[in-house]
Amino acid sequence: MKYVVTFVVGGIIGAIVGALWIGPERVEAGGLSDEDVSAIRSTIESVVRATEAEDWATWESNWTEDAVTMYAHSPVTEGRAAVRESWESANVVEFSATPTVIDGRDGLAYASGAYSLTVGTESMPEPVTDRGKFLLILEEQPDGSWAIALDAASSDLPLPE
Repeated sequence: MKYVVTFVVGGIIGAIVGALWIGPERVEAGGLSDEDVSAIRSTIESVVRATEAEDWATWESNWTEDAVTMYAHSPVTEGRAAVRESWESANVVEFSATPTVIDGRDGLAYASGAYSLTVGTESMPEPVTDRGKFLLILEEQPDGSWAIALDAASSDLPLPE
């Protein structure tokens, strides 16, 4: 009798775990289609290319109207125009952003990864390079593209002495 009860209880637990594992939540891993992931990668690549080319109209098209940036050692910047102005004035010499995780569902996604950024101005003796990590929150647009709603980044480098 003890073995029958163990077998029945084990079977019930197995059925529950199996149902949870293959249930509707698991069918779409992360909830994003391959097309969504590709579109998000394209948005990030477009921002990088547009930044390096100083193509601010293209750059701006990849951000939501109410976009927000949160960067280390800087105040929060709100609104696409203000975000563009801060990037435009940064005098970016070189920029890369490599997403390592992209996930989301229901028209909302996040991407995280690593960045490298070199900026320089006439007032600087040499350009300054920073590298670190970023977290983007993106919103799906009516045309199926994805736009950045929030960009948060922090440096991996120690503060200068």
